[in-house]
Amino acid sequence: MIEMARPPAGPIKFPWPYVMAQQNIAFVPHVLIVPVGATVSFPNRDKVRHHVYSFSGAKKFDMKLYGRDETRAVTFDKEGVVTLGCNIHDAMSAFIIVVDTPFAAQTDTSGRVTIANVPVGAATIRVWYPSARAPENMLTQPAAVTATGLDATYTIRPR
Repeated sequence: MIEMARPPAGPIKFPWPYVMAQQNIAFVPHVLIVPVGATVSFPNRDKVRHHVYSFSGAKKFDMKLYGRDETRAVTFDKEGVVTLGCNIHDAMSAFIIVVDTPFAAQTDTSGRVTIANVPVGAATIRVWYPSARAPENMLTQPAAVTATGLDATYTIRPR
């Protein structure tokens, strides 16, 4: 994600759905990026019931058992990383990254990402990875976006 010294005005909206499904006894997707204020739906597409929860500082919630074809929803009103779990299936985990910038995206399978339309100016680059050797798994670095853009490479060393 790229945070500008002067954030752009207006509501933040991303083109992907704000959905964290339970499917094949897993959360899908494993990582979801949403803006502050977004409501995420949690459909259960499994034949078994799930009990989704988070004890994260950015959002604490507890969705009691619900079954196939049922959906719950949660609004994320604070920036930060929200770790998800299921009280019934301990191996299930996922993350919702709640951001207050329109300049955020997830890398592709090769670890690359392009973020378009970033304005010129001072910025802070933040890279989150679940096992990065950094406070709260977040690497942070100042940057300057020029008229030709910014091209950067980051190496993440897992714990």
